[in-house]
Amino acid sequence: LLPESAERKSLEQAGWQISFDRYQDYQGLTLPGRIKARQGDARFTLLIADWSLPTSAASPASSSL
Repeated sequence: LLPESAERKSLEQAGWQISFDRYQDYQGLTLPGRIKARQGDARFTLLIADWSLPTSAASPASSSL
């Protein structure tokens, strides 16, 4: 778990290097607007224009991120 004010910049899992940036506020949560992933020669970039979350996850008090 990260503190509420923290923004994760990157992580590595299952051989993938994943980075997060362009954070934006969405329904009380700070979520990345761009996620980039790389494993060897494979890579992709996800650009997020609008998040859609279940109602229960929209409140920071009920978030289990």
